[in-house]
Amino acid sequence: MESFTYQVRNTLDDGKFKEVIKGQDREKMEKAVAEVLEWIENNPNADVEEFVSQKKELEQMWKPIIMAAYGSNGPQEQPEHEAKSSEGYSGPKVEDVD
Repeated sequence: MESFTYQVRNTLDDGKFKEVIKGQDREKMEKAVAEVLEWIENNPNADVEEFVSQKKELEQMWKPIIMAAYGSNGPQEQPEHEAKSSEGYSGPKVEDVD
């Protein structure tokens, strides 16, 4: 959860996204990130379920914003944490390794 929260914050600070994520969306996410980081700091002994719940809330807020950023005149390449699929992957393939 903490890692995801920092990834969101870093994406918001990324120069490629500063022009795409603006106004209320940016303010809403910056506030949410600050609140989650404060919650983490104040609740180090929270149950796993509480951490999962906090992460889900942040993900639900973040997903439509980042999807809209990619759908608009967003950055041409995905940030490392968003590039999870093998599409466009230029590394070695299983056949190359065998």
